[in-house]
Amino acid sequence: MARRSIEMYEYRQALMRMRQGDSEREIARSKLTGRSKAARFRELADAQGWLDLTRPVPTDAEIAAVLGWPRLPVSAQSSIAAYRALVEQWLAQGVSGVVTHATLAREHGFTGHYSSVRRLIAQIGRDRAPEATVRLTFAPGRACRRYLGTVASGAASHRFTVFRDKPVRCFRAVI
Repeated sequence: MARRSIEMYEYRQALMRMRQGDSEREIARSKLTGRSKAARFRELADAQGWLDLTRPVPTDAEIAAVLGWPRLPVSAQSSIAAYRALVEQWLAQGVSGVVTHATLAREHGFTGHYSSVRRLIAQIGRDRAPEATVRLTFAPGRACRRYLGTVASGAASHRFTVFRDKPVRCFRAVI
């Protein structure tokens, strides 16, 4: 149970049990928190006056404001975060992740792994708005016409299909 993240409802439940007079051992036995975390939370709740039964129970926002955001250890912070703007600029130009990693290592002294570059590229892709698509609606047979033919080139002959729409745009699909 060490270093387990605790949800807000669990903090609220532990606070309610503390207000009812339960000990850290009883709270730990109910699997809400460990004894040491319950003791630290009791000290915090006592300093804030939350254990006083004459006062109302604090809201989730008040508890969260006092607890603060959990701090990430240095090992959990990405080494590529400093280069995010540069990577975004290169992605807009169509530079691949492998080239981005090699350039960062060569020109900027980046010592991180390619996986961190790949994760940043995926995160940037999730943050971008998706490209809009347009559904084309037209009557059947109006989109393009199909022509079949055979072309002899030397000893071999190739069958091909040409799709042609009204303004004489063609492309060839080899079957």
